Amino acid sequence: MTTELVDPSDASESVAARPDAVDAAPWWQRALTAAPDAILLPLLWLCLTVSATIIFRVFSPWLVIPVVVVASALTWRWRPRSYSGRFAWQSSLAALIGAVVWLVVNARFASQWLIVTRDPGFLTLEGVWLSKHTSPNLPAADAAALAAKIPGATVSGSAYFYSDGVLHVQGAKLVPGLVAIGGWFGGIHGVLVANLVIGAIALLLFYGLGRRMVGPIWSLAATASLAISMPFIGFTRTVYSEPVVVAVTFGGFTMLWLAYRARNRVQFALGGALIGAGGLARVDGAAITVGLVVGLALAAAGTTSTVRRRELRSAFLLAGGAAIVVTALGLYELHLDSPEYLAALRAQWHDLVKAVSAVFVLGVLVLLGPPWRWITVFLARHARVVGGVVLALVIVVGAALASRPLWYEGHHIVAGSAYSSSIKNMAQAQGLTVGPTQSFDENSLTWIAMYYSWVVVAAAVLGLGLALRHALVHREPALLFIATVIAAPSLLYLWNVSITPDQLWAMRRFLPMTLPGFVLLAAWFFHRAVLWLLARTRPVATVTAVATCLVAAGGFAFPAVSWTSSNLFTAVEYGGQLSQLNAMCKLADGRPVIVVGGFPTTVIPAIQTVCGDQVIALDKRLTTDELKNIAAVYGSSQPLLFISDPIGVPWAGGTAPAPYTSAQIQRWPSVLNERPTQPFFKQTTWRAGTIDADGKVVGIPAP
Repeated sequence: MTTELVDPSDASESVAARPDAVDAAPWWQRALTAAPDAILLPLLWLCLTVSATIIFRVFSPWLVIPVVVVASALTWRWRPRSYSGRFAWQSSLAALIGAVVWLVVNARFASQWLIVTRDPGFLTLEGVWLSKHTSPNLPAADAAALAAKIPGATVSGSAYFYSDGVLHVQGAKLVPGLVAIGGWFGGIHGVLVANLVIGAIALLLFYGLGRRMVGPIWSLAATASLAISMPFIGFTRTVYSEPVVVAVTFGGFTMLWLAYRARNRVQFALGGALIGAGGLARVDGAAITVGLVVGLALAAAGTTSTVRRRELRSAFLLAGGAAIVVTALGLYELHLDSPEYLAALRAQWHDLVKAVSAVFVLGVLVLLGPPWRWITVFLARHARVVGGVVLALVIVVGAALASRPLWYEGHHIVAGSAYSSSIKNMAQAQGLTVGPTQSFDENSLTWIAMYYSWVVVAAAVLGLGLALRHALVHREPALLFIATVIAAPSLLYLWNVSITPDQLWAMRRFLPMTLPGFVLLAAWFFHRAVLWLLARTRPVATVTAVATCLVAAGGFAFPAVSWTSSNLFTAVEYGGQLSQLNAMCKLADGRPVIVVGGFPTTVIPAIQTVCGDQVIALDKRLTTDELKNIAAVYGSSQPLLFISDPIGVPWAGGTAPAPYTSAQIQRWPSVLNERPTQPFFKQTTWRAGTIDADGKVVGIPAP
């Protein structure tokens, strides 16, 4: 007869096995404490409902809002149990006030990125479109029929793809759908501010997990550090997909953290679905699902108790399965509404699908039991040694990544590509010389330190190693899977950033997981270090604990210092674009529009979306004969021309008129291996006119 090893986490009275206790505090204190967690279930159902209603072309406030309310009410019994501990309601109140103040301050500087030069342009415009329509696709059959009769004309480009009478917009639809909700209540201004609301929710959910891992005070410090950082503010003022991934991932972490303690199967499924919702926002959201499946499998495989192993096996299947199903829904939505984009990323998402499938199958095999039991027993008997090896390995990898600029140079850009040309132009503007394939991957960890300090980076690396060691030695599956999920995608992008390496743009790769994960792991390290020092009785230990707190405070405050210019903090990305677009829409007033010259395909989606007009683009100079042909094609419905280059057309009278609209568009700079410091302005002018009988353009004066 064999002797069953006892898993410490299986004790019925273990703190780790119980849900957070509900204390006997007054109702208003309990309500304040529970408020950050109360967002979890509505957020999950909002993400699922938005994606599902867009798929079925029934996206509207009259369906989305009731479904979210009813689904949240039906599942409310499985909400996170109230957090209890010292300063519970006080710190929760501070987090709520901080999130509201953060939202109000940043709302003044919400972006007006409404032309399609990079992702925020089409994400914002699609949000504006969905705030008034049930389908994400723009009808363009009439414009396409006209463009087919005009040499060189097009109705698509710059992330818009024409097919079967409609324009498909690049990317997943969850984020445009979420910001469109802001449009239901506040029009286009509501859309522009909506991603900041998502950012505030992400901060509260980050705090909600942090207070359970490191206590409320350290969690507040970590949340404040994340909130004031340039990457987080930059990617929430403008419509990016990363903030919602932060929200659903850290909200899912909280649900799974509590599910492990309560041993609640429904919470495992809900937590997995939340994390999988990242795949509804981004095609690479599956990378987080890979980390989740690996973490869940490791957490389950590490127990020696038969009963506990069976429970954790169910957790793996429920949470991992739910995450995979929701991620698959995101891929289906891309297949339906952005097939060209999905085809362009075929290699990437194929690799992610294979990775998710492989780790899930391997996890199932590992959890079968008997064939692998000797590994589990070995790890249980030598947990301290294994934990020490893992800690050392993490430190070595961290040191290698930090030192890469000394011995490695990344070359992952295709020579002659648009990315290569873009990097070359940025380098020339900074007086730098770069190779045609240089990608700067070696600076990945340095970039994070550039915004968050080397103190936080070093503490995060040590925190990751010590968290993994602690989880292995003390059998804490929740801590093990969180550390693993943070580490997996972080290591992937720290090694190869896979993005144009200009700042702030390149930090997109790190915001969903690495940046908040590093800040949280740094807080975990400082929290454990201070507790360990205070447990010592010698005065030097107390002094060292105080010094550690001061070092931590400096590290967490560093993101505020990284704003070297208040001009950048108050700069509105693409400020001035909205007023110029409104002026163009007022003139168009339902007429067909032709945009001529100056990369017109970056502008036509804005006119199509905001003005609601049929638009075609011509990126060339036009002769009188060509203009006569255009007038003949349109017949009695003569088009309005918006012209960026005054010498692009023959003007009636021989002289170009004054611009119909002119604006100083404010921009954040794009720089290599530096933090952005000062905004810049670019003068954007548009002349307007109509075609006369001689094939010349009659200018329209400014109002």
